[in-house]
Amino acid sequence: MHCLALGTALAILHVWHVGAIDLDIQNQTSIKAAAKTITGDIVNIFNSSDNSNVGLFPKAYSWWESAIIWDAFVDYWFLTGDSQYNDLVSGSILSQQGPNYDFMPPNQTTTE
Repeated sequence: MHCLALGTALAILHVWHVGAIDLDIQNQTSIKAAAKTITGDIVNIFNSSDNSNVGLFPKAYSWWESAIIWDAFVDYWFLTGDSQYNDLVSGSILSQQGPNYDFMPPNQTTTE
């Protein structure tokens, strides 16, 4: 399930460049290194977007696609112990909670 979320996140982002990642599926260190490369690329895409909606990816992606990506980052932290993105993820998720704490902020009520 966790790998599915990260894979979905990558598919949604239509990774902007093509490149190979060395991966030995029998080696935990190799798996973590590959996951670290992928999450770093996703953060670079997020940080490079001119985005006025905190917590959301560029307009080409809907709110639920952003949610899948943030969920994959939670899985990444849980599975690897790498907490370097936790503040970004927490801030991005909490920024979308809305005034009624229902995750329907005013910037998303017209997208449904």
